[in-house]
Amino acid sequence: MPKFTKIFAFTSDMAPANKVVYVFQDSDDWFWLKKLVEDEGFATPFASIKEIELYLEMPLILKEEFDRDEVEQEFGKIGSSLNK
Repeated sequence: MPKFTKIFAFTSDMAPANKVVYVFQDSDDWFWLKKLVEDEGFATPFASIKEIELYLEMPLILKEEFDRDEVEQEFGKIGSSLNK
């Protein structure tokens, strides 16, 4: 499993109200879309946020960014749901 250093929370004007898109960034600077990780594991890394926007076919607006210390706290919760 990649070592995550940041978690980003994005919204979009094109997404349903209150929809948040979570993206993880790992220590090798790859980006991981939380929904894809939950569905298929660590099979689809992205090289940039722009690449994720193209995949989702919608622009993303940064809502919140969690730093390394917060990732360890937050990833414990997120990680347990990924390790099914």
